[in-house]
Amino acid sequence: MGALMCAAALLLAACGSSDTNGAAAGAEVDPSATLEVAIGSPIGGWDPHHEGVEAVGIAYHMHVYDRLVQMEGNNEIAPMLATEWTTDETGTVHTFKLREDVTFHDGSAFDAAVAKASLDRARGPESSLSRYLTSIDSVDVADKYTLTIRTSEPAPILLQSLARPLASIISPKGLADPASLATTPAGSGPYTLASASPSEVRFTRADDYWDKNRTFAAHQILHVMDDDAALNALRSGQVQVMQPRGGSARSQAATFESDSNYAVHAHETLGMQTLYLNSKVAPFDNAEVRRAAVLALDPAAISEGSLAGTCTPTSQPMIKGFAGYVDGLETKRNLDEAKNILQREGASGTVVKLMQLAAEPFATQALMVQSQLQEAGFTVEMQSVDRLQSRGSWRRGDYSAMATAWTPAFGTDPAMMMEEYRGVDNLGGASPEMIGLLDKARPLPAGSKERDQAYQEVARLAARENQVIPYCSPAHLMFANASVAGLDDMPYAVNTVPVYVHAQVREQG
Repeated sequence: MGALMCAAALLLAACGSSDTNGAAAGAEVDPSATLEVAIGSPIGGWDPHHEGVEAVGIAYHMHVYDRLVQMEGNNEIAPMLATEWTTDETGTVHTFKLREDVTFHDGSAFDAAVAKASLDRARGPESSLSRYLTSIDSVDVADKYTLTIRTSEPAPILLQSLARPLASIISPKGLADPASLATTPAGSGPYTLASASPSEVRFTRADDYWDKNRTFAAHQILHVMDDDAALNALRSGQVQVMQPRGGSARSQAATFESDSNYAVHAHETLGMQTLYLNSKVAPFDNAEVRRAAVLALDPAAISEGSLAGTCTPTSQPMIKGFAGYVDGLETKRNLDEAKNILQREGASGTVVKLMQLAAEPFATQALMVQSQLQEAGFTVEMQSVDRLQSRGSWRRGDYSAMATAWTPAFGTDPAMMMEEYRGVDNLGGASPEMIGLLDKARPLPAGSKERDQAYQEVARLAARENQVIPYCSPAHLMFANASVAGLDDMPYAVNTVPVYVHAQVREQG
């Protein structure tokens, strides 16, 4: 099976070439090497609690910040700044034992008081993480290296939430000067920031980092490039890894797979390419008009046209095989019905102001969404917006629709996706019925049949309300020089943006 077809099938393991393919297979990693990566989006700032687009910030923040816990490549939670944790029999008291050998890059010491200050800020009203931590009643210092988190109910996604980039622990100096976080990170991660510009970010390994069991590259350089420049840079040797974002670049997967000098890596993701509808304003304050928009969309065509078929068509928030997925819930395109609804509602020709993100694959997807909505009878006015500015523009209510990525999936629990229905980007707000279903599902035991069924009910209601409309789930695809290791066991692999912090370069024979 070719790499492109393998990616489209969303294989869990790497497809075709892998970390064990190529001339450097079996070689030891080179601790003195520099790994250079082509990445699609620039860093928006170094404050992890206020990152406007978490899926962008993750690629940078993971290098310089630690969290209490982390997610490994197998999607399991592992120790980080916390060495162990326990939960009492009520499921509401969570005790974390902390490392005693951690120093921030600015020289500050880490302890429970620092962790408390960071988490209190992370769950504050201005934080992007707060909606995932609403069940926390308090964060308390039990002793210098013991932290106690009390929740109002059992909290099955607490650890997954604490593993998110948004829950990064910031040094006391950084917390005391939050304005400095716009340009200067204040973490304790495996790398320090050497330099940063809109086109390039350089990291240097922190040789005093507490984790001595893992080998990190001496330097990592993230180059901000579009697909064409990244492909050329990979072939010329300027970079060793790239993530093809648009369909044109992804269609070259088979070429790289057939060349032993390169490796193609594919991961399953829980991220979604999504159309957000602003149900606060016309025309999408009308539920029937929102249903017409859903019926106008052709997810398979969007996948093929924007991502070369490597995005699994869907219209629900979870993919098959994961809790919360509902068999038979997918909505099939019905252009005639969409036209009939608009005529019946007196909405034919109604104007939709669509935001187009100025980055692939979103730009192409927005063009396709525009065309498909117009086929149904909408009049679609589209405006291009820089990706880093997109969420701010959307939250101000400047647009009635936005074609973007829905990537809160740091973990496989359905809550990590479905809490988005009451998130800040659902401008019309969650209905009382939706809030009730989410509240009912949230404390149910992780992995239980009851939890699965509860989130299936959330998915069914979401399919009736049509405020946040997924249209396909993209494969996590990378092209790399065969000398690169660590891409098939990448942390946070269910996210659609690669996290290269653990990637390494093998010694050359």
